[in-house]
Amino acid sequence: MKYIHFKLLKGRKRLQDWFQFHIYAYNQIGICFSVIGYGFKFYFDRNDLKKWRKKWQKKIFKDY
Repeated sequence: MKYIHFKLLKGRKRLQDWFQFHIYAYNQIGICFSVIGYGFKFYFDRNDLKKWRKKWQKKIFKDY
């Protein structure tokens, strides 16, 4: 009985480790995707800003 209990505990521990590892991996991947997402957002926002600034400058120069 003790042996079976030990085996069960070992199995549960392995399962916990497996879950912890996958949660950790998932978090790392999640962080990675967030960073990539922010990178893309920043890049596109910056490009839009550049376009907008050019338009805005033209408008100002047109007014003067």
